[in-house]
Amino acid sequence: MAHSRKTGHVALLTLIILSASLLNTEALVIRGYSSGTHNRFLNFPGSASHNPNFIHAAYDLSGVGWDTADTRSQYTMVSPIHFVGANHARCGATLRFLNRDGVVKSYSVASQTAIKNTDNSTSDLFIGTLTAPIPEEDKIGFHPYLNLADESSYISKSVILLGKNARGTSEVLREIITAPSDFIFNTTKLLRMVYYINPRGRQPRGSNNAYFETGDSGSPVFINQSGIAAIVGTNSVVTEPNGSDYNSYSTFVPHYANQLDTAMANKGYHITRAIPGSTTLTLTHT
Repeated sequence: MAHSRKTGHVALLTLIILSASLLNTEALVIRGYSSGTHNRFLNFPGSASHNPNFIHAAYDLSGVGWDTADTRSQYTMVSPIHFVGANHARCGATLRFLNRDGVVKSYSVASQTAIKNTDNSTSDLFIGTLTAPIPEEDKIGFHPYLNLADESSYISKSVILLGKNARGTSEVLREIITAPSDFIFNTTKLLRMVYYINPRGRQPRGSNNAYFETGDSGSPVFINQSGIAAIVGTNSVVTEPNGSDYNSYSTFVPHYANQLDTAMANKGYHITRAIPGSTTLTLTHT
C-alpha cells in the first residue's frame, strides 16, 4: 500500500504505511542487525522470555505488549488501563505482555478511540482501554511521556526504537513536523528519523540505526529520562528513498498530551509526565 503526498521532507517521495495487515516476515531494518542484540525476547512469540543481551535490557519495557491476533504488532501502556498505538493499525481483542518476572500475561481490550489533531481531523494516534486495570501484582509497568520545554528540545536526542516482532534498536530524532492537511494522516504532528544509505560522516561507525518497514506501525519510540523509558512517539510511516535516504516518521505523542488526558479522565487517570516539575521520577500504579 503506497501513497504520494506533498510535505516538507516527504515531497515527491512514496510513503509506505506500516500497517500490520500487509504481511512481511522481518521488522526494523537495522544496520548491523544481530538477533542476540536486537531481539527483545528469546523464543518469541511461542515461549517468550527476556533476552538478557538485548540492546535496551536495562529498561523496564514490560508495558509494551503485543497483539495475540497478530503478534508482530506492539502497543504501549500509558496507565494501568490505557495503551496507545497507530490509529491506522489498531489491535485485536487481546494484548499480551511479558512481565518483569518473565511471566506472560494476557488482557482483554474494551475500546479504541482515535485522538484528534488541533484542527479536529483524525491523527494517526489512538488510545485504547482494557476491560480492567492491570493489577500491580502482575508486575507490568506503564510509561510516562517526556514533556520537555519545547519541540526543539527533543531534536538530536537518542531514542529507544522498537518495531514489530519485538525487535529494537537506537536512533536519533532529526526533526518534528506538522503534516499538511492533505497528508495521508491529516495534520498529524510527526517525529522524523533518517537512515542514511551512505552514512559516512553523518552517523558514527557501527551505528545501530534503522528504518521502518511494513508492520512496524504503532510500536513505540522512547527517550531515556533518569533510567525510565519515556514515550515520545508511535511509528507511522516511512519514505522510499528514490535515490535519497530513508525517512521514518512517528506520531509525536507529547503534542497530544491534553487530548490523551481528556480521553483517560473518565477512568480516573491522566498520562504521566516524565518531568513533573522536579528531577525525581517515581512511577506507581496509583
